[in-house]
Amino acid sequence: MNRLLGALMTLAVIFGMRAYNKHEAASEVQAKLKGLCNGDQACVTSVETNFDACFENAYGIASGKDDAQKIAQSLVSCLNQKSGEEYFVATRK
Repeated sequence: MNRLLGALMTLAVIFGMRAYNKHEAASEVQAKLKGLCNGDQACVTSVETNFDACFENAYGIASGKDDAQKIAQSLVSCLNQKSGEEYFVATRK
């Protein structure tokens, strides 16, 4: 069950804005990921269960907007690994 994370540009903007509040960024990204689950409850549950740890880990590698793709890749990889399913695939846009 792959979900194409075509919203990579949105993630790049969210992660890249230095003035952006981390909590607001996390909430917005989590909501977008849940939306990409398209009602798949196992996917939604995985995001709800694993998002905080994965987001903290991915956000911790950020040093600027140039790292946005690495952050998105790390977040998606972590969510997939923790869930045991490949729900998301980060693509370059």
